[in-house]
Order: sequence, then structure tokens, then C-alpha cells
Amino acid sequence: MVKRMWKFKSMEEVNTAVNMALKTTMFNERCRRWEKVIGGYRHLLWMIDRKHFPEDYEPPATIQMFMYEMYYHLAVAYQHVGKHKQAITELTNAIDIVSIPKNGCLAGCMTNSCLMTPIYARRAFAHAKSGGMVLAKKDAEKTVVLDSRNPDVYCIRALVHSANDNERHAKKDLELALNFNPTHNCTLMLLKALNMAEISPFQHLQQIIKHGADPNSYTNVNSFTHPCMVEFFDKMLFGLSLPHTVTQVDLTPDKPSKKSMENEALNRSQDSRPSSSRSQVEPFRCGTPVTSEQNKSSLRRRKDYGAALRKHLARPETSADFFENFKKERRLKAIQDDIQRRAASADARSRVQTSSSKRSHEPRVPAATKTTNFEPQVVKTDRNNKEKEELEGSSKKNAFIMNMPTSYTIPVFQATNIKEAPRMYYKPWKGDKLPVAELIRRQATPVFY
Repeated sequence: MVKRMWKFKSMEEVNTAVNMALKTTMFNERCRRWEKVIGGYRHLLWMIDRKHFPEDYEPPATIQMFMYEMYYHLAVAYQHVGKHKQAITELTNAIDIVSIPKNGCLAGCMTNSCLMTPIYARRAFAHAKSGGMVLAKKDAEKTVVLDSRNPDVYCIRALVHSANDNERHAKKDLELALNFNPTHNCTLMLLKALNMAEISPFQHLQQIIKHGADPNSYTNVNSFTHPCMVEFFDKMLFGLSLPHTVTQVDLTPDKPSKKSMENEALNRSQDSRPSSSRSQVEPFRCGTPVTSEQNKSSLRRRKDYGAALRKHLARPETSADFFENFKKERRLKAIQDDIQRRAASADARSRVQTSSSKRSHEPRVPAATKTTNFEPQVVKTDRNNKEKEELEGSSKKNAFIMNMPTSYTIPVFQATNIKEAPRMYYKPWKGDKLPVAELIRRQATPVFY
């Protein structure tokens, strides 16, 4: 087994390698090279592991959706090669990522989400294949609870009942699915397969040959234990599949770490107040006084919320107000740039003065007064300084470069992008559009006939 080495020196190198590996893995997934798909997703999970990054690294919010999709597609690849127990492990990891504990619940209850529906459906199939019928039934029940008006979830529960030799309950679930969609292809195929399974095996084979179907094809699937169940799941239960919504990855943190934010707030408060009043923090608008012993991130969050609220309430109502606010912002920016320019020039002058004063105050030792005993000590110190500089340079070279955002404010008012947001359940032949119903418009009658 070849040991992999994580030798990235910057976040840009990590992003480039991760995106290239993701595109290669998705290409192998399209070509149905399942062993390469498993290796690709395993390599991606190893590259984005938190143990390779600095301790104060906080990944962006999109990384959770990326890992959720990776675990799902890795489990599907495991199912295609017949490794259903490994698929159960990966699907459980996907559920843990999107699980949100309920506030105030001591029993560990989780908030239900539509993201869990395809995971529970796949895991029910994996449990049934590996012999855990009780767990498969539990996951099938959860899919019905999460999406009770979707006929696909009733097909999942019917397949679990049929695998458990309970065809009566399976037919009941299929009848419920037909109530929601009478032309549901998967339900009709399962009903036909169950009815054909009730007759003798010889008659069943004759019916299959009469209809021109392959005995080993997915057209006669009637339970999760069928050998062609994986192909049947991909083709007939596509509504429970998970598309790739994250195809471009950026692991650069979108906000500073909690530690850096607390240090920044602490330094700002110490610089803005005298030493006698450092035990308390002055109150700010839209907030209450806070002591310095409390969390600095909460203070930063409340200040950002107050600033965002004032900005939202002061939005212009007319065009004249808009141009007036625009002129104010330009004047404030010009003043800030002027202050920064003056501070930089003053800092440069002070550095020049200090360097000149140091040179003037240095004692001048004549060459004749130097003794031979003092010379080797100077050489030793020079060598020690060179060794220290080399060690510091090597440590800087080996350090991981990560550009942290500096001008960050906690988002308060965010616009929701509904038009470009990806949907969970999709139908390829109808396009990614929501169903639209025609409204019956009544003709308005005149007031006086």
C-alpha cells in the first residue's frame, strides 16, 4: 500500500488539486468505472480532511453540501460493486453531516430535512441486501414520513415488504402510490412483477418470454433481493437520486477564525480605551453594555447586527436620497484614504529617524584596540545568527499559506436566490421546472345588466 503525502503549501494548490480530482471522479462516474470512482472519492475525502489544515482553520459553509454529496455517490459506487456494508457506513456519514439537533431536546432528536430522503432510501436498500430487514424497514418508514406524497417512497417500502416475504403489505403500498400518480411507471412495473410472481415459476418464465423480456433484467424486479436491483433503482427511482450541485470547490475560509476575531476585538478595545477603564466595555447603539470577560465574538456579532440594521433602515427612498448617500460614502472613503496615507508617511519618517539615531549613538571602536580574544566570539555569534535565520526560513517555507479574510462582517440581511437554487428531486424529460396548474378565470358580470 502506497503511503500518500499531503505536500500542499497554499490553499490555492489545494483548491486546484481538489477540483481536478473531482472532475476526474465525475468523469469515471459517467463511464461507470466504479472502482476508480471509489478511489477518487476516497482521495478527495483524504485531501479535505481537517487534520491537514491549521488548527484555527474554519471551512466555508459550502463544504458540508460537498461532503454530503461525496458520501452519497461513494455509497452508490459501493453498491454497484456489491459492497453494501461499506455503503451503509458512507450513507450514515452523509446523514450525520446534514443532521441538526433540536434545541432543548435531551433525547438527541434531529430536525427532519428533505436532504435525508434519498439517503434513507439508499440505506434501506443496503440494509435489505446485507440482511438487516428490521433496519431496512425503519429507514423505509422514515422516507415515507419525510416525503409522504411522493410515490417513489411507497415503492421503497413495498420493496422492503416484498424482500421480507410480505407481499400483501407491499401491494397496499403500491396502491397508495397509485392514488398519488396513477401512471407511475415504477409502481406499475412492481405490481406486474408481484402478480407474475404469484403464479408458478414455469408460467412466470413463459410470461417473461412472451413479453420478450430478459429473465435477469430489471423488468421483473419485485424485491430488494433481486440481482438487478441496482440498475432498477438508478433507472426507475431516479426521483430519489442525488445530483451533483457542487461541481466547483473553494476551501478558502469565508470568515476569520473565532480566535482571530476575539483577538481583534480585544486589541481594538484595548487601543480605544485608557488603562483605567479596561474592565468594562462601553455600550453601543442597538445593544447593551458588555463586560470584557464575556465572549468577544458575541460582542462583534451584536455590533455587526446593529450596523446592518441601521444601514437597512437608512436606505434611500428617492433618487435624490440615493445620490446624496453616494456622495457621503465617497467623501468618507476619501477621508479614510487620506488618514491612512498620512499614517503611512509618518511611520516611514519615524523609521528613518530611529535608524539614524541608532547609528549616531553606536560606539565607534578603533581597529587598533580590538583584541584577538574578541574576534572568534564575533564569528560564533554570526554563525549562530545565520543558523537561526536558516531555520526560520525553512519553517516559513514549510508553513501552509492561507489567506484569511480581513474585512468581514457577519451577514444579517441576505437575499434568497430561488431561481438558480438547485432542486433535490428532478425529472430529466420534463426539465427542472415546477408544475404549473391552469387557473379557471371566471368572466366578470357587469354591475348593471
